[in-house]
Amino acid sequence: MIIFIVCLLTFFIHFITTLAHALRIVNVRTQKSATTWSLFNILMIGTRMALTLQAPLLAKYVENGIQSGAANYNNINFFRYIILASILGSVVGGLAIPTAHRLLTQVVEKLYQLLSMPQLFRQSFRRKNWQLFRKHFTIPSKKNWSLLTQYQD
Repeated sequence: MIIFIVCLLTFFIHFITTLAHALRIVNVRTQKSATTWSLFNILMIGTRMALTLQAPLLAKYVENGIQSGAANYNNINFFRYIILASILGSVVGGLAIPTAHRLLTQVVEKLYQLLSMPQLFRQSFRRKNWQLFRKHFTIPSKKNWSLLTQYQD
């Protein structure tokens, strides 16, 4: 159970950290730096909270293994699962950047109008706002993938 929780938190941390790069693009496009940075800081607080929860769980697992003398192959697999969760979180976050870019642009505009984070959270639970996800959902275009292969370094 601890392995699952630690891997889930690791996935969340890497997913949100990767999506934070979409906020940089939103900042350039909307020219609303203060609003964008406040949203960025809220996302980073979420990842820091996940790190705060993850560290004691990970330490407890390792210490229990050391005390029981079971510092063996299972501990290596445990860390492999953590690395896999971080890779998956980054890849899924990278694939979600186009969708996040479109959604976060809407969120920044709405936050700029409301000037209140609690009001924004309240409005985010409305049904019509959740339908925006379907409207703005997109996958990375083939053109972007082909640009990645052009770099020789």
